[in-house]
Amino acid sequence: MHPFASRWNHNSELYPQVAELISDCKVVLDVGCGDGTLARYLAEQGHEVVGIDRSPDVLPDDVSGAHFELADANNLPYGYDSFDAAVAVAALHHNREQGLGLSEMRRGLRPGGRIVVVGLAADKSMADFAAAAKDAATAKWRERGKEIWHPDVPEAEPQLSWDETRQLFSEYLEGSTWERVGTFRYLATWQRT
Repeated sequence: MHPFASRWNHNSELYPQVAELISDCKVVLDVGCGDGTLARYLAEQGHEVVGIDRSPDVLPDDVSGAHFELADANNLPYGYDSFDAAVAVAALHHNREQGLGLSEMRRGLRPGGRIVVVGLAADKSMADFAAAAKDAATAKWRERGKEIWHPDVPEAEPQLSWDETRQLFSEYLEGSTWERVGTFRYLATWQRT
């Protein structure tokens, strides 16, 4: 059974995959952590997590293994080489300066550190709309038998297209991987050498 079967959405569906991608990373920064669901899950997996968000109303109380702070993703209050991994799930598109946010995540990574981003992009081309139709069918199939969960966190519509988002990662995280993973999400990863 999926660990978020009772609190399932298109973000929480991908939490186990995010956890797997950073399984060997001890200290993790969760950028745009919202209510802390992912950060708490990662802490349960044995990570030490710092969750940041710019919305004070959503930040939860600290729990064992997860500490939460009010902070700006474009001006992280941490030094160079502070984290083994930085993750962001459905958060990057809230940032008007996404490239700066990626640069800050990269700056905070230790050598060998990893960035994992699950994000959304805007449909702007015929190919985007065709992929969105396929995503809608995939989403309906994946939602079957699940209790859909809507966390009480701010939402934002993505402004960059899928191509623009892919280009952003190529520009700011050279050598990153980027793929559309269905249900209106992409998954991007990068590792510092």
